[in-house]
Amino acid sequence: MENVTKNNQLLIFIMYYSLFKKKITDDENIMKLFPENVFGVFTTIRRFHKLKSYPIDIHGCIGYWDNNFNILTKRDLFSNLLDVSYKSIWSDNRNQYFTPIETDPYSFFELDFMIKPLYKIDKKSGLISDINKLFNNNDFGIIILSYDKTMKATYLPGVFPNITWKSLIVSIKNKATIVSDNFEVFAYKIKQLKSQFINILISDFFIYTCIHNYVRFLINNMNINLKYPFIYLCKNNKLEWNDDDDVRNIATLSDVLKYISLYPNVANKTEIKKIEKKASFIYNHLDDYNSQALSFLGIIVEEQNQVNIKKDFCEKLMNDLPFVETDFARPEIIIGLKKANCIFKKNDIIPFLTYNLNDSIFKMNWIIQAIVILNKKPSQLLINIVEKKIKDTILSKKKRMETNYIAVAFESLCFAYYSTGKSFLLNLLFELFFELELRKNFYNVFYSFLDNNARVDITGHVNNGLLLLK
Repeated sequence: MENVTKNNQLLIFIMYYSLFKKKITDDENIMKLFPENVFGVFTTIRRFHKLKSYPIDIHGCIGYWDNNFNILTKRDLFSNLLDVSYKSIWSDNRNQYFTPIETDPYSFFELDFMIKPLYKIDKKSGLISDINKLFNNNDFGIIILSYDKTMKATYLPGVFPNITWKSLIVSIKNKATIVSDNFEVFAYKIKQLKSQFINILISDFFIYTCIHNYVRFLINNMNINLKYPFIYLCKNNKLEWNDDDDVRNIATLSDVLKYISLYPNVANKTEIKKIEKKASFIYNHLDDYNSQALSFLGIIVEEQNQVNIKKDFCEKLMNDLPFVETDFARPEIIIGLKKANCIFKKNDIIPFLTYNLNDSIFKMNWIIQAIVILNKKPSQLLINIVEKKIKDTILSKKKRMETNYIAVAFESLCFAYYSTGKSFLLNLLFELFFELELRKNFYNVFYSFLDNNARVDITGHVNNGLLLLK
């Protein structure tokens, strides 16, 4: 099981880098996962969605190996692996025959480590003398190298498993542009790892690293003396503070406390107490008439039990429920009531939630969340409305769309998938995820647009969605 876990972490890291040229954790955490005795590496993308008739289903198959077959240092292997993985997606002209990678989430990423020992092959007979066995491409890869080491080529195992040795030599000589007999050939084994890109979304390793980086960033930049102790905006990784945004401040605090409860090792006891102090501060200074913000405090109270809930909390929110004006405040309040263990009849609430449903993705998101939290399933009609909204007004304009809209659309689809298990939703989820990750820094903080201004609260929508998928 340990090796499976290590392989999964390595694959997720490299697959993510191949898509976005970004790292999700420190280099050292990944280099220790490499197998031993590696002298080369290849990456291949195996696709499903072709744009036109094309004889093969791959692009990439780009690699590197040491001309002298020396075992690569971990650092050299890491550097070359990053390079070839990214080029396999973006630098191979064959990718023009396929749909954009973000629309093909079930495509496979294949990672092949070339492992020593190397076996010399008799180039006339195909006999591997060291093991007294004829070369078979099902079992071995083959390397051809000119005597002066200026020309070389390889076929990984399985490329030509059924052709004769004579035909194989002719083919690989042509690939290496070798015309004379001044060459030698070698056999080698590989260690192959492969996974579908969609697995990034459901990887606990990926989700943990995102949450760890985000929580550490917030904790390291908190200032206990500020009036409103949570963050709304940041620029170039330096936090700024918005004193007037109760709802976003409290929503962010609620998210962070939830993440710490799920992954206790992301914060120590002193840091948790610091956050608890902030929760108490907000609760004691909150404007009682801000029902939307109060609903997030209800979530904090239920999940972390950090502050004493006022006696009229549920009564206050229930009284306000029919009169709230904001499209998405009503389902937020219902979620707060439910999380705070307030009692009401679910069947009476559902019609109330979906009354006057408009095309706001924000309202749709909170309605789906409220329905799921009430242990109900969103109707197919509601899912169809959300799907159409995302296709027509989010994805079709994604490059011009504010990140918050994309993040909220992603969160709503995650709740819909969690509740219904409808696999077609994963295709939309991956396309939204792809656009979001283009707008994220190392700390898992998302830029408002494709610039350096970041809305810290946006991360909560994305993380909360991912947690439902794992």
